[in-house]
Amino acid sequence: MSALIDKNHGSRVIVTTRNVDVANLTSIDGALYELDPLSDEDSKRLLCTRIFNEEQVIHSDLEEVTTKILRKCGGVPLAIITVSSMLACIQNKTKYEWYGVYNSMGSGLEKDKSLKNMRKILYLSYSDLPSYLKPCLLYLSMFPEDYLIRRKDLIRLWVAEGFVDEKKGSNSYDLGGIYFSELINRSMIQPIGMDKNGSARACQVHDMVLDLIIYLAAQENFAMLSEGPDLKTSACKIRRLSLQGSKLDTDKEDRKEGQTAMPATVDMSHVRSLIALGDAFQWMQPLSRFSVLRVLVLELSPSKNNDPKDIFRLHHLRYLTLRGELATELLEHIGNLQSLRTLDLWGTSLEELPPSIVQLKQLERLITGKGVKFPDGIGNLVSLQQLAVLNVKESQNTLAELVKLTELRVLAVTGFDENEGLIKTFLQTLINLNNIVTLNFDGIELCSLDCMPEQWRGPAHLQSFNGGRLIFSELPRWFSSLCELSCLSIRVHVLRQVDIQLLGALPVLRFLNLLGTTEEGLVIGSDQPFRSLAEFEFAHYSRCWLVFGQGGMPRLQRLKLYFQARKRVGGGFDLGTENLTSLKHVTVVVDCDGARTREVEDAETKIRDAVDGHPNHPTLVLSRRYESSME
Repeated sequence: MSALIDKNHGSRVIVTTRNVDVANLTSIDGALYELDPLSDEDSKRLLCTRIFNEEQVIHSDLEEVTTKILRKCGGVPLAIITVSSMLACIQNKTKYEWYGVYNSMGSGLEKDKSLKNMRKILYLSYSDLPSYLKPCLLYLSMFPEDYLIRRKDLIRLWVAEGFVDEKKGSNSYDLGGIYFSELINRSMIQPIGMDKNGSARACQVHDMVLDLIIYLAAQENFAMLSEGPDLKTSACKIRRLSLQGSKLDTDKEDRKEGQTAMPATVDMSHVRSLIALGDAFQWMQPLSRFSVLRVLVLELSPSKNNDPKDIFRLHHLRYLTLRGELATELLEHIGNLQSLRTLDLWGTSLEELPPSIVQLKQLERLITGKGVKFPDGIGNLVSLQQLAVLNVKESQNTLAELVKLTELRVLAVTGFDENEGLIKTFLQTLINLNNIVTLNFDGIELCSLDCMPEQWRGPAHLQSFNGGRLIFSELPRWFSSLCELSCLSIRVHVLRQVDIQLLGALPVLRFLNLLGTTEEGLVIGSDQPFRSLAEFEFAHYSRCWLVFGQGGMPRLQRLKLYFQARKRVGGGFDLGTENLTSLKHVTVVVDCDGARTREVEDAETKIRDAVDGHPNHPTLVLSRRYESSME
């Protein structure tokens, strides 16, 4: 009742469900509203968009079978998306191939839109998956409904489970990224958010797909899940276990003191993968019973049933993620986990890593919070491919040891604090890290990376540079040597035309996020082509403007601009966007701080006029920031 206005009349509660019986039970006056299925025209449009990425006309040979397939989908969007994703994966789009899909759909949803029939269609899509994708999809049954699953975490879990077959010459984590994209393309998982490479940052599973894969995972004894200590299973050997506890209440210690523990009669000796979320640590069996565990994701909480130090007796562990309250003393014996490949301590209260961590010679990924201090000897971790986040101010000896970590591919650093000595040591180290492809910075101070001799060159294979909130005094000249750089996010104190020329010459740059002030008008034209750039985000804090000339950014599809309205008063908005021949989407954020309402509205009108005049008719998303600060 606390959610209702004044805890009184005047509010409405809307219940949505696919189950008619539930709808009847929750309806007070018997009134139900049933959503109409998609029309034939909308169904066809959805199918065509999914298969051809546009509203393309179906070939005449496929017209009849398309109509029959859509009839079996019954106007249900999920069914149409699922089936069209299968059709999109068929290389030879002939009517014989499509009739094969049609015949395998059974009765479909034309006459009976029950959950049972919907599951049959989803199962058809699951059966059509390549063998290497099926365990990857079933693994998602380990996460609760509506759970946001980060792409990088999921890929690391797949690798630890052995689902990703590392092919000759390929990196298993890169291959896992391909698997992730395939599941999205087949509409088995829903992408959430996009990163600079155009890949989804995370995913969720549609509740009906989740219902199916939970059922299949149980049937195949792939995984079991429980929301409490009363685990019901007929399986002789549990291979993977997901314990989905209640959300932790940090204001109350051990709030379920009298809660029943999971019965000791359930055999955990064969469990290889355990995900324990919420308060599950309080009621699950002792960790010592999971003797062959290889993968552990654990939210720590006070428990009388469990000793977290038992983790370090699990000698088969390859993957360990811990969340919650964590002291250095607890990790004292982490050196015992000699098989460990991934250690993720992000989001814990940890302040310092224990000395024994340097014994983990097979560790490939070490992920911590920004303020964690590293012990001496990190250079012994010669298998390390990812290190995040290294605070160079707190761990200066580790900075010096980076030169030994020749397998590093991903590095995140913070703590420079305008210390030129630390910056110089760091840049000298980079010369020897030939495998670095991703470099991320964190911090809010002013920084310069131009303290090296003019002939100095950056990491030859660097693909992604994220300067975070650091403000660089100038664009580093050595950026011109980064021939493989595809993603760049950087803040520059003063931008110059020469900086635009340098960036525009980078051959494979696809994403650019550029922020700064400028004392001169900047022009992007054929002399600075940005020939590969697909997405450009530009934020500036001065009266001078950026203009797109002819021949510049020929492949740019997405443009995002951020500006302060009060600094554009009297200034024009002739950006030259009509010269961006591939433009599809425009996003503009107007900073209203200190500006008058009329000035903001005038700026918005000019922006709309500029975008409306583009021959491609790109979409426009216009928003305001700090609107309450308008004068």
